[in-house]
Amino acid sequence: MLSLRLIGTLLCAVVPQVVQSISPKPLSASGRWIVDSDGNNVTYAGVNWPGAADTMLPEGLQYTSIEDIVSKIKDLEMNSICLTFAMEMVGDIFENGADVLIKSSLINALGEKNGSPVFQQIIHHNPQFGINTTRLQVFNAVAHECYRQGIYVHLDNHVSKAKWCRSTTDGNSWFGDEYFDVKFLPAVKSIGMRNELRRPEDNSALINKTYNWQHCPIPTGADLGNGTSFRKDDFTLRSSGFNALDAKNSSIVNVLPVVMTEFGFEQDSTTYKDVYASCLREFLPSHHAGWMVWVISGSYYIRDGKQDDDEPWGLLDHTWSQ
Repeated sequence: MLSLRLIGTLLCAVVPQVVQSISPKPLSASGRWIVDSDGNNVTYAGVNWPGAADTMLPEGLQYTSIEDIVSKIKDLEMNSICLTFAMEMVGDIFENGADVLIKSSLINALGEKNGSPVFQQIIHHNPQFGINTTRLQVFNAVAHECYRQGIYVHLDNHVSKAKWCRSTTDGNSWFGDEYFDVKFLPAVKSIGMRNELRRPEDNSALINKTYNWQHCPIPTGADLGNGTSFRKDDFTLRSSGFNALDAKNSSIVNVLPVVMTEFGFEQDSTTYKDVYASCLREFLPSHHAGWMVWVISGSYYIRDGKQDDDEPWGLLDHTWSQ
């Protein structure tokens, strides 16, 4: 498997830091490092677990349990997940005065014919859930299980409108775009302020403002801005963010932790040998930079209108079994 071979190389730089337990105290930044409450360096080495699409639920639960998925991540010797969510999930609570039941959310996204059976599959594999379980309770369960198994959780504000990300015409692109109005869980250590700011090509009011679209810099600072755009060919890694790790360079004004929170490849026999993948294998460990690969998912409840859609970039197979 392509990404697993790549990940094996990347993990060599952080295996000593894979945690057995998590302190309930927060992480913080110290120069170029993320540090725990005891002052130990923490380097994120993890994987994205999507939960921001139409159902607004973490993917894969119709095939297996939360415990099993977290265990698989732990078995890969990873120490973190990037758990994505949609702001619509939070907005629904304020609009309705209560959280949304997962069965209702599945029916809304998949229809009655398919939504109800998927709900039954989820509660079969995750018997702690039932007819009264809400979406946030599922996210809570993921965070609690990660805490139990010693996996850091980075919450990622992936989109506003729950849907598959991404394009420049989806209404989720930039501040002010159509959908972009902007001690309980001790495993949650960081949150992405916004995923991949990009040019809102279908919003003339925004596109005509004075943003310098061509040269918009990538925000740095534990990558909480999650970068700009989503193309791998537009930016050099070092000059567009990773130079913030260089504490020895006096020209760097702000020395900060940087985490590459989203990159990945098709799971075939050749892509992991390509130039981009080869560069990452060398670059990230040499800079002791954190990373979270895209993606753990073998499939999705629904993606771009296609239900039970396969993920060719997934570390797990379609049924999340291996």
